[in-house]
Amino acid sequence: MARQKPDGSEIIASMKRAVVTSDGHVQWSELCYCDLPLKHERETVLDRFFDGIRTNPVSNHIEYEGEPFLDYLNHLANR
Repeated sequence: MARQKPDGSEIIASMKRAVVTSDGHVQWSELCYCDLPLKHERETVLDRFFDGIRTNPVSNHIEYEGEPFLDYLNHLANR
């Protein structure tokens, strides 16, 4: 996935920033240059793994409170 052009490295970086919030949602911030936010990312990766993605424009990366998403996935895989 990291080799996917033009956004693979940003998808990887954003999943490293992603957290699972106390209400069970996954939140992250991501740089995106699509006319429709996350259009290419959703078509190629995100819609395979997430339902109901909502986007909000931000001016910079945001750090959200919660368990790191990759740690959460690791816990699920090791059950």
